[in-house]
Amino acid sequence: MDVLKQEKLNFYMRAYSITAALYTVVNKQLDAGLKPYGLQNMQWRLLYLIYVNEQTTSSDIAKRLGTQKASVTRLVNALESKGLIKRATDSKDRRKINIELTAKGESLTEMGIEKFSQLPEKLALALTE
Repeated sequence: MDVLKQEKLNFYMRAYSITAALYTVVNKQLDAGLKPYGLQNMQWRLLYLIYVNEQTTSSDIAKRLGTQKASVTRLVNALESKGLIKRATDSKDRRKINIELTAKGESLTEMGIEKFSQLPEKLALALTE
């Protein structure tokens, strides 16, 4: 292998290692922050997605999270049982079911946004350890 190809390969391997380490640190921080609320990472992502979009459908959620609709149904069922989201029939199209945050879900999401806004500082500390 010539020198240029070897340097390029080394660069990609270093970039991959850094990305993998960052991913691990971010997930550990998120898991630690979500644990007191009994939430998992994907559940938090769903709450945040609904918060940003106010209401959305299971199909839209599946597309945005890059997952299958059956997985979204399980997530929605779990969050609905915790009283964080609710299903509501669309006022313009009764065949469409929107997923919306409850007051409890909105409050929790806002607390999470505040808490996770501190994540960059925590990541910087974790990466220097």
